[in-house]
Amino acid sequence: CYATFSMFVSWSAYAAWRYTDEYPPAWKYLAARQHDSFYTSMTLLDPIGGYILPADLFFEPRVRHAAFLAGTAVVLVNDLLSVAKDLADEKPPVNMVLQIAA
Repeated sequence: CYATFSMFVSWSAYAAWRYTDEYPPAWKYLAARQHDSFYTSMTLLDPIGGYILPADLFFEPRVRHAAFLAGTAVVLVNDLLSVAKDLADEKPPVNMVLQIAA
């Protein structure tokens, strides 16, 4: 499944950034996070919960755009709520809030 594969690609990027102490530009971070954001969870888990959209509606560009925006919003809220935990880490992960604060 593309959604599952893309999550592993993003996770590899995070591991590299953390290992090298690199903080990527915001656009690169958000682009990577888009592939493992809440959007991916919706794609994988909603059918299990019975939330299945017809294909023509699911692939409608406006619906996909709204879903990607919702996924990105969840990523940003997660980063905001994870600041204290991430700062306590000896080698903090990439976090958009920490990047902005730096």
